[in-house]
Amino acid sequence: MFILFGVKTINKSKGQRNEFCPNCKKETMHSIILRKKYFDLFFIPIFPIGRKKMINKCNLCGYSTLIN
Repeated sequence: MFILFGVKTINKSKGQRNEFCPNCKKETMHSIILRKKYFDLFFIPIFPIGRKKMINKCNLCGYSTLIN
């Protein structure tokens, strides 16, 4: 019998806002993403591990920054 376990990252969209992107040098829409890591057993997330992270991602070029 095999036991499959590991870590899965789940991203959840929390909205969008219009902002200046330092990478593509344009005013673009940015997605606000909540990222959490979960311990998974047989590919099913069981419980969160580590810290959650809020990420600001440019929808044009994909540049991401952490939100404190």
